[in-house]
Amino acid sequence: MGSITGLITTPSGALYSAAKAGICRFIESVNIELEANGSQNRILCVAPGFIDGTKFYDPSAENNLSKTLPIAEEIITHLLNHDTLYIPFYNDTYKSVIERYHKDPHEFGLSSYEYKKNTGRIRNESRIVIGYMSGTFDLFHIGHLNLIRRAKAQCDYLVVGVHASGARKGKETFIPLEERKTMVESCRYVDKVIDAPAEDSDAWPEWHYKKLFVGSDYKGSERFNRYEEIFKNTDVEIVYFPYTKNTSSTQIRKAINAIINS
Repeated sequence: MGSITGLITTPSGALYSAAKAGICRFIESVNIELEANGSQNRILCVAPGFIDGTKFYDPSAENNLSKTLPIAEEIITHLLNHDTLYIPFYNDTYKSVIERYHKDPHEFGLSSYEYKKNTGRIRNESRIVIGYMSGTFDLFHIGHLNLIRRAKAQCDYLVVGVHASGARKGKETFIPLEERKTMVESCRYVDKVIDAPAEDSDAWPEWHYKKLFVGSDYKGSERFNRYEEIFKNTDVEIVYFPYTKNTSSTQIRKAINAIINS
């Protein structure tokens, strides 16, 4: 599946356009190899600009098979004909667009960029939601996992800071820092593990996270009241997750200490 953006200059969507251009050129190159080696098989590059009736273009809508079925039938027809390129709505919409592009790619790109800017389609802010959370993660248990999993469900990229010790909470740690980092890093919900700075707010200048995750037991604490004040005029949201009551590091730590001291 290629795209019309892989066939023309696409400012404001350069990375996506480059990826689709790579797919289109790959298909084109393989088809040449097939032809040169006497094969009748061909790969069809489907390069749509817009397909009505799909959630891809309108996430708020439902997929409408009555609208997409004609396109599917066209794709099958082109496949059976051993065609190499199919652009839906080519004559009605995209023929003139591609002709303008080939006439002057530079002018086409500038005009496209200005159009998108004037119609509000260009957004300078990041569309990726980065989340951040920190913890000691000593004696890793289901409560830690649930917290991390819930955090990842609300962001695209989750950064987890691991504190060197539990000294700020007056608790000793049983597992060395590097081992704790390795355990957290191995969790499939975590995208990046870092050495946690003393304050969660100190991680913001580097990662520019949109969401700061923490357990609900910290809500109303001096520390998080201070964070709420720091971030009140930004787009950072502090998300408090329900505290896991069944299992906690404190319970495990008490059990270990009881065994040691018995």
